[in-house]
Amino acid sequence: MLNIEILKQKKMQMSGSKILDSIQNKTMQNIDLFVREAVQNSIDAFDTRQKSSEINIDINYKSFDSYALCNKLEMIGEVISKRNDLVDKYLSFSDKNCIGLVGDLDPEVVSKFANKQDQNLYNLVYDVMYKKSESNSGGSWGIGKTSFYRLGIGIIFYYSRIKINNEYQSRLVGVLIENELRSNSIIKTSEYSGIAFFGKQKNDYTIPVTDDHEILSFLSVFDLKPYEGNETGTILIIPYVDEMVFLPNCQGNFGRNTIFPWERDLRKAFELSFQKWYFPRFNNKSVKPYISLTYNGNKFDSFNTFEVFKHLQLMYNYKFSDHELYQVKDIEIKDLGIVGRFIFGVFDDDQLKINPPHNQHSPFQFLGIVHDDEDAIDSNEPIIMFTRKPGMIIDYKKSFPWVSPKLSTPPNQYFIGIFILETNDELEAYFRASEKADHMDWGDIGSFTNKKMVDLQPFKLITSRLRKIQKAQQKNLDDPISEDNLKELGKILANMLLPNEDYGDLPTLKTPPNGRGGGTVIGKSRIHKLSIEDISYEKYVTMLVRLQWKSTINRIEIFFKILSGSKAISIDEWNQIGLDSPFKIEKIGVFILQIDKNKNIKNNTFFFNENQSITAFEDFTIEKIISENGSTIGYRFNNIKHIEIDIRIALYLTVIDKSINIDLVHTIDRGNSDE
Repeated sequence: MLNIEILKQKKMQMSGSKILDSIQNKTMQNIDLFVREAVQNSIDAFDTRQKSSEINIDINYKSFDSYALCNKLEMIGEVISKRNDLVDKYLSFSDKNCIGLVGDLDPEVVSKFANKQDQNLYNLVYDVMYKKSESNSGGSWGIGKTSFYRLGIGIIFYYSRIKINNEYQSRLVGVLIENELRSNSIIKTSEYSGIAFFGKQKNDYTIPVTDDHEILSFLSVFDLKPYEGNETGTILIIPYVDEMVFLPNCQGNFGRNTIFPWERDLRKAFELSFQKWYFPRFNNKSVKPYISLTYNGNKFDSFNTFEVFKHLQLMYNYKFSDHELYQVKDIEIKDLGIVGRFIFGVFDDDQLKINPPHNQHSPFQFLGIVHDDEDAIDSNEPIIMFTRKPGMIIDYKKSFPWVSPKLSTPPNQYFIGIFILETNDELEAYFRASEKADHMDWGDIGSFTNKKMVDLQPFKLITSRLRKIQKAQQKNLDDPISEDNLKELGKILANMLLPNEDYGDLPTLKTPPNGRGGGTVIGKSRIHKLSIEDISYEKYVTMLVRLQWKSTINRIEIFFKILSGSKAISIDEWNQIGLDSPFKIEKIGVFILQIDKNKNIKNNTFFFNENQSITAFEDFTIEKIISENGSTIGYRFNNIKHIEIDIRIALYLTVIDKSINIDLVHTIDRGNSDE
């Protein structure tokens, strides 16, 4: 029989009710919380001394002998045996090739240690709120494992086999964490804290059982085999688990008409959850350690059926795979170098085997970004995921700041990208510190030991780079403007911009009533002018710009500004606060009138792609002005031959955020002119 140790309420001590309420993620399904936390604990405990690079994980969901278990539990066995609301099923999670619950057996001794880093037994069992400190570990807050106690009736047993000085030792311990405030709590003693431990009595507390025969007898209740030979690892046993705690969608509480296969079958639910969060390591021998999985003794090998995860794993293995569907971009930050890599691709229904005869589900459905099968979907947002060294996917994002607003692909195409943080202790520690208890997000943090990282705000810079890559890829996916369309646009531009037949010397034009020019309103004595007029038609918003300058002007630069309230903000300033431009330039049309020194007039109409950095003509050049982070912030016009020029420019813009107005300002360089 396992002896019980009941913790009484004390000052500043955690209670069962507080522990159960401490997990911060109230929306993620229990199966995902369980898989993310349990697998990460195994990865953190991988035994690097092993020749094998594999972590064997075995999950069982089976019936057990409740009467036999109750006979082994001091005091509470009789209470549990009288309840008729319990399901006699258990869930177990075991790993092999892991170091197990190492550390000193006596929790009272360990509690006095200043450094508990290597005390796995104490940290997992006796101090559930322990926070790991290693920069490359998956766990951080220590709260995640409290989700285990919400699955059954609050009882968990840990069986582990470890290796100490070339000798093996088995350990068995139990923990009860329940809400002591509830009327149906298992223990009803005075000053009860909601926490109890089970093991071998020592003085007035308990320590884990180490007797192999007693442990074998306990495991037989669940028909579980002990570790043998040179095997080490840990088995987590949760009795009285109703599978409905993992399959809530079967109850129709999401208001959808469709029930997916993994929402009504526990085996398929685990199969999907493992791949969703751990495809970087699941059956992936390219990484160390990789994970293999069995469920009730049957091994998983699902990449033959789940095509989307097959592609995702190949993308993750970018170093080992050269695939025409994927692209790789290094993400570099000044003062930090390469901080990670972004691997992405655009997939259609055939490539993901969504079409008959395969009829697989869409990435949105597999990844839990759920669309009902019966819903009409007009477009698909990009799906961006991110991960660091432990290889757990932190989350799947389809919104700002990982994804630019209103960016989408057609219904039968899917933009999927993975950001992999560079293996760097400095970066790992920073982003790990920003994660919450459920490890579901990253962000920039205001307080960190490394001030340089705080000042740089790498999260903002990384997500900004990723948005730019997505937008560039989106532009490539859009239908290009055909030559016929260019000719038609040229006619429209010419009709709008060509001067009157009696055009001679540069006239002085009034700024259009709805214009928002940044140039000076000039009289005949002035030497330059800029005016702007916005015209919308068909697919694009066209910004019409007119520049006039005399021969004494060497250069004019125009810069985009974003009007926010009463303030005009440059693109550079906009980027620095972590935002992308609310527009993108698609094409540029230019009509040029050049007046040489003999008053001869030449004209030309042409289009050039925004990707061109410089366009040279006989008398002048047009070049883009680029910011440090690669954004187009304006254009520079160089007057090489010192002639009078009147340029009409049509900037074909796709406006992403129509609530923001765009303006232009300009500067001039007069050279040695005294005017």
